[in-house]
Amino acid sequence: MRGSLVRIQEGTQNLRCMIFQYNYDSYLISNNNQKNKKYFFNSTDTFEKYEKNSKNLSWYYCNKEIQYNYNSFGYRTKEFEDLNNDYFISFGCSNTEGIGLEQNTIWCELLSIELNLDLFNLGMGSSGIDFQYMNTVILQKKIIETGKKPKLVVYLWPSQERTCFGYYENGFKNIDIITPNYVKSQHTIKNNFYEWYKVGHILNEGEKHRQNYFSILSSNLIWKSLGIPVINLTYDETLLNFKNDLIEILTIEPEKNDFSRDLCHFGIKTQQKIKNVINKEIGRVVKWDTR
Repeated sequence: MRGSLVRIQEGTQNLRCMIFQYNYDSYLISNNNQKNKKYFFNSTDTFEKYEKNSKNLSWYYCNKEIQYNYNSFGYRTKEFEDLNNDYFISFGCSNTEGIGLEQNTIWCELLSIELNLDLFNLGMGSSGIDFQYMNTVILQKKIIETGKKPKLVVYLWPSQERTCFGYYENGFKNIDIITPNYVKSQHTIKNNFYEWYKVGHILNEGEKHRQNYFSILSSNLIWKSLGIPVINLTYDETLLNFKNDLIEILTIEPEKNDFSRDLCHFGIKTQQKIKNVINKEIGRVVKWDTR
């Protein structure tokens, strides 16, 4: 089976310079580089890593084929229009997109089967807390338009350090992700934004905390105002500082030595653990019958 894997690397994204687009009439931020695409390797899950590690014949992924099938917005999920009326939404970064994982082993896919609910998975690699908030806001346009409310919303909140900024270029309204690993380039706008980011997110942290707290709070309030239950999880323990009477945040401790095929993202044991933690929380926040 290993020999049948196709080397498709043109979809690989540079995690330090992930550019997205949005339109005023759209209901999701778009990753134009991978929309409607199908890959066998993507992001940090590269063919080179696979080729090197598959020499160990006992490696779990030695004979596993992984497919990344992306919808028209570049998310590893079906189209909104194709969802059943009974569905839930998952938000998060690459650990929710499932980089290095077979799709049916991602935590939200496991939860979908357990709850017998369809899934709209909005996990996007490299994205931060503010990205989840923006998608939460603009997705309301589609939900109001169709009257198709989710039964449940689950956030696996990413690390606090990531953020993004918007700028115009070549006729596009772009959103660029920035992290502490940013490498300066010839792009003056990005370099100028990084200087601001370095002060407000790294050296002082005041802007980072302001932005992330209000993003999480606003996201929760939007869904709760619609009567939709929300579950918040994170692997970044610093987010526990944001807990209050309106926001309950559960922490996930990844299983030791448990990695996906790229050897850096959560593996299948941790994905199962996330699903189990959510299952225990559902009884507290969900009023509908989950049987």
